[in-house]
Amino acid sequence: MLNPINEMRRLSSASYDDLLRIATTMYDFCPNGARFSKIEIITYIVAMAAIRDQSASRFLSEQIDKCNRTRYRFREMDDTEHYVELTPEQERFMRWNQKNAINYDNINIDVIEDIKWEKP
Repeated sequence: MLNPINEMRRLSSASYDDLLRIATTMYDFCPNGARFSKIEIITYIVAMAAIRDQSASRFLSEQIDKCNRTRYRFREMDDTEHYVELTPEQERFMRWNQKNAINYDNINIDVIEDIKWEKP
């Protein structure tokens, strides 16, 4: 992940022309004839790099999440089928439900936030 302070320090030693070249070639900076200061160009480069890194990180996280799922087909008694991808945690919960023969048609489920749970 990009450290913005270190990146700003590194870029501050570059020439104005080099900064402009980096901004236009790598980050589609389009000055439209206006003159920007070095600080403005550095800020643009660092901001765009951070956005790029964040997008790449999010994409990678989504790919890892997809890879970490197992695909299941659930078939109901009336032959209705559901295709789901479960995380390992969801899979453990599904197996626990199966093992304990939980029938969701006959139970009430309440979210309980205000109880202090005991952890032996």
